Amino acid sequence: MTIPTLLTERLRLRPVLSGDVDLMIELGCNPAVMQYVQPVMSAEDTRKVMPILMDYPHSDDLGHWVVETREDNMPVGEVSLGFLPLNRPDVVPDLKAGDVNYSDEVEIGYLYLPSAWGKGYATEAAARLLAYAFNDIFLKKIVAVTDDRNHSSQKVLTKIGMRHTGDRHAYGYDVQGFEIRADEWKSKAKST
Repeated sequence: MTIPTLLTERLRLRPVLSGDVDLMIELGCNPAVMQYVQPVMSAEDTRKVMPILMDYPHSDDLGHWVVETREDNMPVGEVSLGFLPLNRPDVVPDLKAGDVNYSDEVEIGYLYLPSAWGKGYATEAAARLLAYAFNDIFLKKIVAVTDDRNHSSQKVLTKIGMRHTGDRHAYGYDVQGFEIRADEWKSKAKST
C-alpha cells in the first residue's frame, strides 16, 4: 500500500511529489518555520532529503503529505507519520543506510508556511492523519514531540486529543512528549 490522498473539509493531503521541492525548500529554509524543529536547512540539503519525503523507506503506510487548500490547490505545509527518531545526525542523514536510530513508535509531525498559521489547518490535517492511522492502517498509538517553547504546536496536539506525557528524548534532545492510543481516540470520536 502506498500512502493515499486524504481529504478534510478545507484541505487535501497528498503524497509529496518531486515538483514539491520548492515548497520543501520554503519550509526548511525559513527560520520562523524551523525555530522549534531543527536548524534551518540549506536548499541543497532539502533537495537531498526529497527522495525520503517522496518514498518513506520504512513503511508503505507511513510517509509525508503536502497539505494544500481544496479551494485553490495552494500548498500550505507538510504533515507526516513516521517512526520517531531518537538521535539527530549533524549531517543530512541517509535514512536507508541507518544513520538514524528509531524507536518503534509512530510520530505525527507537521510544518506550515507562516501565511497558513492561525487558520486551523494544522489541527484539521493532524486530526485527519489520526483517523487514517487508527481507522485505515490500524496503528495502536501515535506519539508527538515538541520543543518546550512551542506552545502553538502543543495546543494543536491537545486539540486533537493527545495527552501530554512529560519529558522524553527524541531527535537527540529532551523534548515534551504527547500520545494518544487508538482506544482513546475512538472513545473521544464517539463522544463528539
